[in-house]
Amino acid sequence: MPFDANERYQLKLGGATGGTFTLGDGDLVETSALDHDAGAAVIASALNTAYTLTGVTVVPDIGNAWVIEFPVGEEADLQIMTNGLTGTTSTPSCALITERYEGDGYVTSWTVSGATEDAVGLSISVQGNGELKLNA
Repeated sequence: MPFDANERYQLKLGGATGGTFTLGDGDLVETSALDHDAGAAVIASALNTAYTLTGVTVVPDIGNAWVIEFPVGEEADLQIMTNGLTGTTSTPSCALITERYEGDGYVTSWTVSGATEDAVGLSISVQGNGELKLNA
């Protein structure tokens, strides 16, 4: 992932109306069973426990999906391990979100330059050729 970015995944449960699922790395790491309607805090807590971390975050995304973010340096290989979901209208999925950028530029440093109630200032130094596209 470019620029020492956090691994981010989009979790879609296919509109499930019942059942449970687990998440993990496809090998040794697996969460406890999560209800189809588990909230962000429950999912984050299960992932932090399973991966023995403290920085996994989960936030709602469009279309009844979740964005799950792991701390920089953690390779989660996150996937749905068991799928006992019922009433789905589409196939549940967990996919790595990849950011697009063009060129060979990289962030050399960054600093927070101030904050207000509505915004945070950020100074980023980039070196290399091409474009740095954020939120592309």
